[in-house]
Amino acid sequence: MNADSPMLVGIDFSPSSRNALLTALRLAKAKQRKVTALHVMDPDLAGAIKTAHGFTDAALHASMLERLRAFLDAPADLTKDLTFEFETGADFVTLIHWCNKLKAGLLVLGSRGRISAHNQIGAIAARCARQAPADVLLVREDTKHAFRHIVACVDFSETSAKAVRHAAEVAEIEGSHLDCLTVNQTALAMSLDYAGYLPALEVPDTTSTEYWGGELEKFRTPLIPAAVAPRAKGVVLERVNVRDAIYEYIGTSGADLVVLGTRGRTNLRTIFMGTTAERIITNSPCSVLAVKPEGYEFQVH
Repeated sequence: MNADSPMLVGIDFSPSSRNALLTALRLAKAKQRKVTALHVMDPDLAGAIKTAHGFTDAALHASMLERLRAFLDAPADLTKDLTFEFETGADFVTLIHWCNKLKAGLLVLGSRGRISAHNQIGAIAARCARQAPADVLLVREDTKHAFRHIVACVDFSETSAKAVRHAAEVAEIEGSHLDCLTVNQTALAMSLDYAGYLPALEVPDTTSTEYWGGELEKFRTPLIPAAVAPRAKGVVLERVNVRDAIYEYIGTSGADLVVLGTRGRTNLRTIFMGTTAERIITNSPCSVLAVKPEGYEFQVH
């Protein structure tokens, strides 16, 4: 979420994509960032519409831009830095192309497409969260207000430091409470996770919740601006299953946004790497900001 980089919002005319655009405009206004709202249409559908209505390419383009403006129906003060775009093509490929074209720092999507299961994000949103060359904010359909309670997941990696900084930026804009959450998997818990086959760990006694609480304070304190610090705290949970611990905390805390890095540690003490991060992103009961590693790039051909 580079403060100087533009935002790209994917629009599919679902209620969650409208909330995604309103959320992007709200966040962008605070930093005076440019926002581009893009609708991508399947070429076969575009051809059928042109045939049915006698549209030229230009007429279809103009018609879709008008529909996008009507779909948003937002106050003028929110839309002064907003540009609407329409393109035919494959959804994912076109979104990636526009991310690279705009050098977007943030891609904002509705968390649920036109066809999605309860608490499960759409297929395009899931793929973008994994691969888009920008941080990805997935906004739920029931997000009707500013984010009030943010949870930033910490595994002490560089990417989770970036996640905490971005969570703090949103908290500063929105006036949110911010909880920096880490999950302590003790040696016993890890042994249970690996069916008892984990080798003995010859390390100092660093498995206590108190120890990790101190490490979390040292990690998070320099990342959080003074304006947010009074509303921020560190939380250490001791659990066997990291994913379940995060779900549980989201539920008990009433969080409406979870922020996590898409790449974390790669040793046996992995917290937010691989399937854990993927499942949190895919099935989170609240909006998600997926933060990419510094320098991450992705091209489609």
